[in-house]
Amino acid sequence: MIIRWRDIAVFLTVFLCFTGTNPAQAQITLNKNSDMHFGKVEYSSAHNGAVRLGTNGNINVIGSGLVYVSGGAAASISVTASNSDVIEIKCDTTGTLTPNGGGSELTIENTEVAINSGTSFGSGQECHGTGGADQPATTVDLSVTSNPTILIGGEVVIPANELSALEYSTGNAGGSPITLSVTFQ
Repeated sequence: MIIRWRDIAVFLTVFLCFTGTNPAQAQITLNKNSDMHFGKVEYSSAHNGAVRLGTNGNINVIGSGLVYVSGGAAASISVTASNSDVIEIKCDTTGTLTPNGGGSELTIENTEVAINSGTSFGSGQECHGTGGADQPATTVDLSVTSNPTILIGGEVVIPANELSALEYSTGNAGGSPITLSVTFQ
């Protein structure tokens, strides 16, 4: 039996931080163009695997009983800056998707970023967390790459036979979004 699994949306929380720079002089803005969407996937009663979203927006489904239908899109955040300083990009490694009617949650793992040009899943810069001691996924020298676009992808793990015909989102009760932190140095 094939049943449609509705959109899986990952909402981003975006932060701008400053170190060593007067925020009034920084003149930098972040604009979230889009959240991550893992799209629509059909599934059979016996299913398990993962839905992998590249920073280029392409979806790859692994496992059994799962078929990608449509609607996948990488997250996109535009950075506009008038300076030529360096920005440090950090992001959460995991997030939680919950269905809109209650039930089993899904985990977002292996979050990754790319700058300006997306790549297939597994080829982006790996996220390590957003804490002060966490290593950045990447840095961007704004004198070399002015006004970059940050692209974000990741993987949703599908436990055996856990899907229901509901919409999964980090915005539903109990969900946990992916956080992106851009530090202006």
